Amino acid sequence: MTETRLSPPNKIIHSEFIGQISYREGLARQEQALAGLIHDGHSYSGVVLGFEHPPVITLGVRGKSQDDLAIDSELIQARGIELVQVPRGGQATVHSPGQLVVYPCLRLRDLNLSPRCFVSKMEQVTQACLADFGIDAVKGEREPGLFVSGKKIAAFGFHISRGLTSHGIAINVSNDLSLFGLIRTCGIVRQPITSLVDQGCRYSVAEVFAAWVARVNSDLKSCS
Repeated sequence: MTETRLSPPNKIIHSEFIGQISYREGLARQEQALAGLIHDGHSYSGVVLGFEHPPVITLGVRGKSQDDLAIDSELIQARGIELVQVPRGGQATVHSPGQLVVYPCLRLRDLNLSPRCFVSKMEQVTQACLADFGIDAVKGEREPGLFVSGKKIAAFGFHISRGLTSHGIAINVSNDLSLFGLIRTCGIVRQPITSLVDQGCRYSVAEVFAAWVARVNSDLKSCS
C-alpha cells in the first residue's frame, strides 16, 4: 500500500491496487476501508482502492431491472454475469476485466471538501488523468461521466454518508465494450462507449490506476 499526501499537508491518503477480485469482495474491501476511517481517529484521511471485476452489472439507487436492462435479468445471469443492486448514485453500469474501478473512500471534513466539491474534484482528477494519456475527454452535458467525441469513457457513481465517500469511478481501459449492450447506460439505449485502447492508448489497468493516484496527489485541493 502506498501513501499519497494531499493538501492539507498533514493529511495522508493510502492507495492500493488490488487487481481482479469479485464485485462483492470489492465491496467488502471498501467496507473495511470505511470502518478503518471511522475507528482510526485522524491518523489518515482516506483509502483509494483500485480493482478489476469479473463481468457484473450494477444498479444504482435510480436503477431498475425493468427499465435499465436491455434483456431479461435471467438471461443476463444465465451468461454468468452477476447482477447487483448498490447504494451508489446513478442507474446501470457494467464492470468487466480490463476496466479500472476506483473507490475513493475519503473523510471529506479532513480534506475541507463539501460533497458537491468532492464530486467535481473526482471528475476533474479523472479528466486530467485521461489528458495525461493524450485523451481529450469532456464532461457530459445531461448525464454524469466523461466522453470522447460523444462516446462514454468514464462513469461516476458515489455514495456519501456522514462525511464519508464510497463507490466511485469506472474507466474503460481495455474491457469488452460489447457488454454495455446488455444495459441502457444511464438510461440511454445504445449509448456509444469507448476505451483507452479504442483511443490508441495501450496501458494496463494498474498503470492507469497509478496515473490516477498521481493526479489525486497533485490536483486534489481543498475548495476555497
